[in-house]
Amino acid sequence: MSVHWFRPIGPILLSLGLGSLSIGCTNQVTTSQPAAQPGGIALPDMAPAALLPSPSATPNTIAGLLKTWPRYQSPQAGFSVAFPAKPQEETSRVPTEVGPAEVIMLRYQDRPAKRFYLFAHNRFPVPAGTGVDVAKALDASRDSIAKGISAKVVSEKPLQQSGFQGRDLELSRSGGFAARVRIFYANGIWYRAIVAAEDGKLKVPQVQAFFDSIQLMSPTEPRKPNAAPAQSNPSPTGTPRP
Repeated sequence: MSVHWFRPIGPILLSLGLGSLSIGCTNQVTTSQPAAQPGGIALPDMAPAALLPSPSATPNTIAGLLKTWPRYQSPQAGFSVAFPAKPQEETSRVPTEVGPAEVIMLRYQDRPAKRFYLFAHNRFPVPAGTGVDVAKALDASRDSIAKGISAKVVSEKPLQQSGFQGRDLELSRSGGFAARVRIFYANGIWYRAIVAAEDGKLKVPQVQAFFDSIQLMSPTEPRKPNAAPAQSNPSPTGTPRP
């Protein structure tokens, strides 16, 4: 099996959840046009040389995994999350109907297990004096992600984490591909966590450990929506912690 196992699913669209605005994906996004749509961001295919190596054998219980996985924490963005190995970080500016949004993505590919882990967040770009209908935005985000990967939502559960609204989704499509997604809105920030599995195996400790590791809190220093990423620090929004 080629290491480009995620290429058949096309670009993964991460909805920015623009409240009552239409954020459905109406045009196909390609890797040459990563930010062509106002309501989504494309996760482009990556060459094998750019991928992080998979970790060696690790404990096979959730508690054991979380003791060994590196944890990425960002007090400024109000979250922490653990990955099987150090994730790659990417910052993108995405045009939206209410102005540009800066999206920070953390991603890691476990090649032997044919799984892809991603955590993304961005401040919510809403016009001054308007509010956010969180339930509608969560619906729109769900629909946009499902359409972006040509998958069907087979399971959906409401979530409350630290008092914040969210959704837990499972998606699948023909060929065995499956993905699990969690979406949260907290403190003016949208968070999306995704694990995609080529073989559809999501009921494994590694997947549950990833989602169990997510912690949300109040940001200590909220990022400005249009702030440029710091050049002197390779991890401007968070610091990996052993």
